[in-house]
Amino acid sequence: MLIRELMRSATRAPSTVQLWFCDLALPETVSAVQQAAHSTDAARRGISRAALRHTLPRVRDDFGVESPLMTIPSSSCMSIAAEIVERQQVRGADAVHIAAALAARNSVGPGVTFIFVSNDKQQCRAAALEGLEVLTPA
Repeated sequence: MLIRELMRSATRAPSTVQLWFCDLALPETVSAVQQAAHSTDAARRGISRAALRHTLPRVRDDFGVESPLMTIPSSSCMSIAAEIVERQQVRGADAVHIAAALAARNSVGPGVTFIFVSNDKQQCRAAALEGLEVLTPA
């Protein structure tokens, strides 16, 4: 819900709210939606296999060219991500997202509130240790 509200805020007020993401988030999101739709508790989670056909195109649109999201290419973050893996002992993909967040924060400049959002506690812990302000959706 928090992510959806952040997306709405960025759409309504793009001059005051910007959402940044690493392009790795698209395949990870598609994978998560597919796993949810094919799980034994898909109905409880609110996504059926039939709904999947409608959901995946919307996910792609959310990350598309007309999206309010600002994209950080994962390829530009690999060296920093490798250093984060060494320092924080996190999964490679998690380190790529943290490295992308650090790059995004550096590009928005001083005086702008920048918050890292993830639902992964280990990733949030590592992001905080790397100096990012963290918000974990509950």
